[in-house]
Amino acid sequence: MKRLAPLYDTSTYQGGVWPTEAQQLLLQAALLDAPTAINAWAAWQEMVQTDALDRASWMLIPLVYVNLRRLGVEDPLLLQAKGHHLDTWRSNQRFFQTASAFLQELNRLEIPVLVLKGVALANLYYPDTGCRPMADLDILVPAGRFLAMGEELLQQGWKETDGHSLSAFRMDRMPSFGFMRPDGFWVDLHCHVLHANCARDADDEFWAHAQSWTLRQTTALTLAPEDQLLHVVSHGVRWCDVPHLSWIADAWWILARAHGGFDWERFLRQARFHKISLPLFRGLEFMNRIIPLDLPAGLLARLEAIPVSADSRVRFIVETNPIPRSFLPRARWIWKALGEDEAARRDDGQKRAPSRGTLSLLLFACKIVVRDRKQILAELYAWLFSRTKSG
Repeated sequence: MKRLAPLYDTSTYQGGVWPTEAQQLLLQAALLDAPTAINAWAAWQEMVQTDALDRASWMLIPLVYVNLRRLGVEDPLLLQAKGHHLDTWRSNQRFFQTASAFLQELNRLEIPVLVLKGVALANLYYPDTGCRPMADLDILVPAGRFLAMGEELLQQGWKETDGHSLSAFRMDRMPSFGFMRPDGFWVDLHCHVLHANCARDADDEFWAHAQSWTLRQTTALTLAPEDQLLHVVSHGVRWCDVPHLSWIADAWWILARAHGGFDWERFLRQARFHKISLPLFRGLEFMNRIIPLDLPAGLLARLEAIPVSADSRVRFIVETNPIPRSFLPRARWIWKALGEDEAARRDDGQKRAPSRGTLSLLLFACKIVVRDRKQILAELYAWLFSRTKSG
């Protein structure tokens, strides 16, 4: 008899961005209607070792159970999936209670908070709150309150979880920083929503269109549906050592709950403003192939037609390819040198071409991060030419 269980040895996982063929079948079983979902479930069982599932697939099992139960499927493996769904539901209820208490404290301190990712998505979009496993609470606070709040958490005994100190944090380059309370409660504190845009005005629209909701009698804010989709897709289309599939399920349920009220024009404006049309196009295009979406006619073509700068293309290539271990020891040095060069350009208020040292650092970083060197060199050359010309 087959058994359903995760593989706990993560050293055998392969990193990536896009789901494997087996994971695509599991997504179809989790999200689509009969007969596609039922056939996908059967094909998936034939393809994988069900008692040694990768973490991303294991996290989808609760949603698979709820969908196949809805379709009336009877299968011994689903009885085991039911147990995983129940465990996830119980774990999430405890987590929501803890998160609610934390948000109440922030409300008492009059700190504006916008809840991001799993906690808001599980409660507002999914069929039930046991379908979306999660590990932390992601919250956005005003950039002006970010550092003071982080320092206060450290004074209260919270630990830093990002592998570097809060004192080294750059709000103009990083969107968030992780903290863990002694009891294990983990908060990812955001000063910005997106990795791609950490400018001072980057989050104005997110705050202006935020929607109110309630978590365990605690009033909070979360992103508007258009911004939710923008966030989960742009965040999901990034290389990860242990790839996750939750962004695809998140995006599916955001659109499923929109019921025709989704403002696609605003979505396109936001994509253009934040310069993330490329990952959004690639993400939605991929989703539409494996789990067809009810997108407006011509939406993907309009998204693809948004001009993409050379530096945005370079960023996309780097973020969707693996970073070799040989790069990591020198990353801090490269980061520091790039920051110093940028600061030098700002001192007199004039743009100028990057220094020769910075160009060599950029070239080094791109060479070892990206496998296709010809492509990255072409993109890098175009970007450097545009920067030099503008200076």
